[in-house]
Amino acid sequence: MRRFLAVALAAALVLSFAAPALAGKGGNHGKPIVAAATILGPLDPVTYAPTTAIFGSVIAFASDADQSQYPWVEVQARVNGTLVYSMVKGIFVQGVDGDHPTFTLGPTSVWSGGPADGSATLFLMTPNSGGVGRTILATLTFPIGG
Repeated sequence: MRRFLAVALAAALVLSFAAPALAGKGGNHGKPIVAAATILGPLDPVTYAPTTAIFGSVIAFASDADQSQYPWVEVQARVNGTLVYSMVKGIFVQGVDGDHPTFTLGPTSVWSGGPADGSATLFLMTPNSGGVGRTILATLTFPIGG
């Protein structure tokens, strides 16, 4: 009896920690959606070592998100709160850049140089009644030097 209670308690603990990490099955072909993952970056696009983001530089990102869920990353730059750069790429093996997408930080039509506040958001595209939504998995912020 004592062994049964220990096993039941352990199972309850595992489920209590796993439940927040899983969402409904929705339109994801019956697979649960992971509700948390990590994103690493900015990274050097050749060595994948951590690097400093600088205007005009090429940076990469990596993630531990489940590749079968087809995660995406959106990189943005803001100057004084104004959006000056935004790019979305798949961060999965079948994506254009594979599982380490690269981003060239400017120039854009509204950003010709200088420092900015950068962010990278890891997400899944999830079908919903209004079309396609996003399930945010992780977000990180980083400075972009001028």
